[in-house]
Amino acid sequence: MAIAPGAPGPSASPAVRSTTVSCVVSVFINRASDGSIQRSDEAEARLAALRRGSDREGGDLALPDLGDLAAVAAWRRAQHDAWGEDLAEGEAPHQEIVVSGIRTLWAGPAFDPGDLTQSAIVYFHGGGFCLGTPWTSAPITARLARPHASVASPSVVSIDYRLAPEYPFPAAIDDAESVVRSLLAGRRLVLAGDSAGANIAFGLWQRLDQGSVSQPSAAAAGADRSARANVHAIIGLSPHLDLRRPPTRESEPLGAAYVGHGDAGDPSISPAAMSDDLLARLPPLLLQSTTSERMHPTVETFAARVSAVGGTVEHQIWDGLWHAWHYHRELPEASDAIDRAVAFARRHLPATSPERVHFDRIA
Repeated sequence: MAIAPGAPGPSASPAVRSTTVSCVVSVFINRASDGSIQRSDEAEARLAALRRGSDREGGDLALPDLGDLAAVAAWRRAQHDAWGEDLAEGEAPHQEIVVSGIRTLWAGPAFDPGDLTQSAIVYFHGGGFCLGTPWTSAPITARLARPHASVASPSVVSIDYRLAPEYPFPAAIDDAESVVRSLLAGRRLVLAGDSAGANIAFGLWQRLDQGSVSQPSAAAAGADRSARANVHAIIGLSPHLDLRRPPTRESEPLGAAYVGHGDAGDPSISPAAMSDDLLARLPPLLLQSTTSERMHPTVETFAARVSAVGGTVEHQIWDGLWHAWHYHRELPEASDAIDRAVAFARRHLPATSPERVHFDRIA
């Protein structure tokens, strides 16, 4: 894997290792002389909050009986209230568009349905398949769409896909496909997501790659080829790639609720189970993980498999953080990771108008 060293984060120096030309791995490590991890002051404060159970990783909200839908709804409302749905001053405003009954939230350049040259990052929020909304992912999508002085920002659309346990697999992918076909057909796209959302991004790509089972006509087959060709890259932030092996005991019931009556070995549910043939057809990938999250070894293995079949993958690794640290906008490490994701997306999308939108609702 050939290494592009790249500039490290503000408090890190890169340690790099290499094997083949199609895989780029950057490891951002900052260690003291005694080998201890050195993080930014902001990361140390956030980590202390996580250890106290007072942060967005779950706080003191116990997982309910997922068979009790009323309890699930109450738990979800409380968790979303704890996370918050806010934008920081100066971040890209958002525009809400309802597509075939599915809420989407746009950040960045104003959406023009008639302009097929307008590209987009299609974003899927995390939350263990059972939590999250486009608004809870606004700390990420607003920064993905943030205008830069010399480079126009992409549009970023976050899809309010249906959640388990009420709506298990494949409801989320069905919703994603509906939005892409109804609103984004013919546009250059990057699919992206964090944690469970990254899983859904890979599931959507497979749906587009293999064709919609609900539309087997010749015209639909042509649309499938067009949609697949327009997905130019996939970005996974702390991606949850394997539901066959839950990373934690706490996450196991959430994953099981999403799988429902499906098979956890289905590659649309567990991208880590993708065949070599599917892996070879993937567009360029950017995967970001941290050495401290339990999903990290799976991400490393997945990146190595993609590289082994000739795919193009960049795996960027931060040392000693936590799952989906990207949400914490005050962290230099989060800003660094998002900036790198933006740079990757822009390499695969054409420039778009830097015009920004005011919040609006379009039904």
